Amino acid sequence: MKLINETDAAFKYFLKLQVVVSIFLQVHDPKCQQVYPPALHFDESITEYSGTRINTENDFFRLVQILSFFDGKVMAILLLAPALSAVVLYALLQGLFLRGWHRCPVVLSPRKPAFVSILVPFRDEAMRIRPLIACLRNQDYPAELFEVIFIDDHSTDDGPSLVAEAIETGLRGKLVPLADGAGKKAALREGLSHIRGTYLATVDADVCLPAGWLRSWATGLDGSGADMLILPVMCPPGRQAAGHFQVLEFLGLQFATLGAAGAGFPLMCNGANLVFRTDFFRSHRAAAGSQHASGDDMFMLLEAIRSKAMVHVLRNRDAIAIVAAASSWREVFTQRLRWASKTGHYTPGTVLTVALLVWLTNTICAGAMAAVVAGAPWPWLGIPVMKMLCELPGLAAGARWFQRTSSLVWWLPISLLYPFYAALVPVVAHFSPPHWKDRPLKTLHQLPA
Repeated sequence: MKLINETDAAFKYFLKLQVVVSIFLQVHDPKCQQVYPPALHFDESITEYSGTRINTENDFFRLVQILSFFDGKVMAILLLAPALSAVVLYALLQGLFLRGWHRCPVVLSPRKPAFVSILVPFRDEAMRIRPLIACLRNQDYPAELFEVIFIDDHSTDDGPSLVAEAIETGLRGKLVPLADGAGKKAALREGLSHIRGTYLATVDADVCLPAGWLRSWATGLDGSGADMLILPVMCPPGRQAAGHFQVLEFLGLQFATLGAAGAGFPLMCNGANLVFRTDFFRSHRAAAGSQHASGDDMFMLLEAIRSKAMVHVLRNRDAIAIVAAASSWREVFTQRLRWASKTGHYTPGTVLTVALLVWLTNTICAGAMAAVVAGAPWPWLGIPVMKMLCELPGLAAGARWFQRTSSLVWWLPISLLYPFYAALVPVVAHFSPPHWKDRPLKTLHQLPA
């Protein structure tokens, strides 16, 4: 009975809409009376149906009276239905991530230790590369079973000298200057011609690695069949607002990264801490977005998905790479623009669909909050509140595991502001070319390969 009443009400609204369209057209063009059927002409039947006597001598008053029949319910339903649908899909996605998070393996089955090559592209990292060199020296993994290839991407500081000194004093590896091209992808290509390992790991020059980093995955990788291994990444604990913002964002991204991979459909990865089977990397590197200077991590993942390669994940604290946090809001925004610039080049599929769903959900939440500020009814705040609540279990699980629970104090204010930021960044990235190491990525595309 309730459904019938709602259907009848919707039908009446539809009839009123027809009346408004008919009268509007007849007011401005009497010839339209020949097009619409008699039942929709402005006559006594309409004034009786509406229950209001309309002054037929005033065309404007006639239109205002008809418009007054509407109370905005239809428009609210038309807006609310897709908004709620997007948030519900987003909540289901978060639930799937949570399930995958708990399914992630925390150790790999012990096997024969593999010989590993570690690729470290760097440019102007003299202030940050010392901690990485110290971490590599302190690895509790046989020194004869790994090598480090540092690729210098046209540095202008003392970084290459520091690396050369470390190699001279016992660090197994070599320093390779990047001869052709520029950018991280070109550096990885250059380093690939110098490696000897069965597996290769890509590491950013500004990361810190636990002493058990190599042992946590290299002792169980050989013979596992993995072509690609996704490892966890985190930034240092937050001290100011920008720091806490980055921690919470990293928690959300890593929860989605590890959770999706644990659920069996990898969606993201971070090139600061990735492992590949060398043969797989060699054979698929050219197809993995070679025309783009950035995005070596995501394009390799997309190529792995396309070729049905074996993508594994490991949620082990000894495998976490701690990346340097951005030092200012400007640097945060610039880095996120670079990340978002890759999305437009993704091939259609699950990864792109999920990215669009996340962007759409954030855009809807931002719009709902802006509408309330502009005078819309308070119930519209239910949409962003639903999003925040469905994200909280994943953020809490990630904060406990990564030991970043202190940043959860900032969860409420950052969660309220984040939809505006997340909705804006992809749009700005589409129209503004991002930079990397003081060079526009478009410039890197034009340099010789």
